[in-house]
Amino acid sequence: MKNSWSFTRNQNGFAFPLVLLASAAILLFVSNGIQMYQAESKITDDLLEQLKVETIFQTSNWELRQIISEANGRELPSRYKFEHPHGSASVHLNSSNEGIYQAIFNIETDTGTYHIMLKNSPMLEATLQIPEASVNSFAFGSPHL
Repeated sequence: MKNSWSFTRNQNGFAFPLVLLASAAILLFVSNGIQMYQAESKITDDLLEQLKVETIFQTSNWELRQIISEANGRELPSRYKFEHPHGSASVHLNSSNEGIYQAIFNIETDTGTYHIMLKNSPMLEATLQIPEASVNSFAFGSPHL
């Protein structure tokens, strides 16, 4: 039985470049897919870390508001420590004469990363509500308190 393709009868090395080109193309697609997977995995890890930080911040902020509302004008300690399932928050609370609290949140997640957040809030009003203020995430690294 004879092959009808002419390039298979000629044994001068015509098939090797085709196989090499096909192998290179397959290798290129596979390595590109692996790199995309690694990048997506890193992005997902960073988003989960940010979610942990935001959750710790929101729950610590809520607990701090509860402490301030229960203080009823008494002198408050300047430092607080809040423990959460995904990390902890150390809060340094400053009050000024204009009725503004400044809270500096040092947040450490369970993966060991540190985040520092600053929050300014007016002092408790008659309704015992602290209006939301802007939150600025301004540094990453070890806490400096």
